[in-house]
Amino acid sequence: LVPDLNSNLTIDFGFYACPSAFTFDPVNVCSGSNFDLTSAEPVNFPGGVWTLSNQVVANPTSVSAGTYTYNFNDGSCSANGSLIITDNVPDYTPTIQIAPSAITGASQVRVILSISEILNKEACSDLFILVPKLLPRYQFNYLSNATTIGGIAVNNGDWQFFENANPNFYIWKYTATNAVFPANGSSKIGYIGSYDPNNTDGQSTFSIQIFQGSGGETNQNNNTDSDLLIYFR
Repeated sequence: LVPDLNSNLTIDFGFYACPSAFTFDPVNVCSGSNFDLTSAEPVNFPGGVWTLSNQVVANPTSVSAGTYTYNFNDGSCSANGSLIITDNVPDYTPTIQIAPSAITGASQVRVILSISEILNKEACSDLFILVPKLLPRYQFNYLSNATTIGGIAVNNGDWQFFENANPNFYIWKYTATNAVFPANGSSKIGYIGSYDPNNTDGQSTFSIQIFQGSGGETNQNNNTDSDLLIYFR
């Protein structure tokens, strides 16, 4: 038929092709947090029924980890799809590098701390790192906004430094990106200080550790690293 003057071909009558199945992106939730399944329902096919292990989900607005199936039925249109919700458990690993590795007499020593997330999971809580103090032999002035230390790019501005919160450790807390360390993220802290052998020969261990459980991680097998400084009088 040829449209007449009363036709409006810009109007959408709301007809949709019934899909063969629904596809949902996987969802990660932090421990103690829940997910609203209704927020994931297809825009043109809301109001279906969510099931878990073939049982109707009583409260789809607040669920934990599991594989949920969305079932939509309306007239001749019937389709379903599965949404996988997993626990969000990140894993952080630190490294520490000092330079130079050997000194004679009181000398400048650069320290670079690197922190990385390796499971593509963002932090679920505040992330803290600890560095044992080597006072009085090694002392430094921390530059909170430094972007390079000794020619190495760093991210000091991403962290809050607690110099005197603990008598045995220097402590840093990640504060960038709303204090959520990003999935697969990496950040560096750097500083330069003076190490005084105090007229002795020997070696000192510089080390770093992720504070247990911070960020929401549970794997403690890769939470420490160390580097050795050899010194001569």
